[in-house]
Amino acid sequence: MIFFGLDNPSLSANRVLIRANEGGHSVDSLTLRENFYGNLRQVNDRFTLFDSLKVVDTSETDHKDLVAIENGHIIDALPIHEQPDWLLVHMPTIAAKIRKE
Repeated sequence: MIFFGLDNPSLSANRVLIRANEGGHSVDSLTLRENFYGNLRQVNDRFTLFDSLKVVDTSETDHKDLVAIENGHIIDALPIHEQPDWLLVHMPTIAAKIRKE
């Protein structure tokens, strides 16, 4: 699984607005906010169900690979001090695995 994360729900809302203006579907603000935090929580709680997980920060134009996990083990990760706050705060189990490596 590849998870594309963003810095905050406002950035996500801006991208949805751009998509809607280009003919794509819109998402109401309450659903967008619930999905934003809910998805972070779900990935954090269930990443061991996947053979592999790659978390990518797409907040900036240049995307950044944050962590790659295979069979529950970190195979590649940015150092913990380079991880974005959204991963540290909302994916605490994954952050703890990065700290251990």
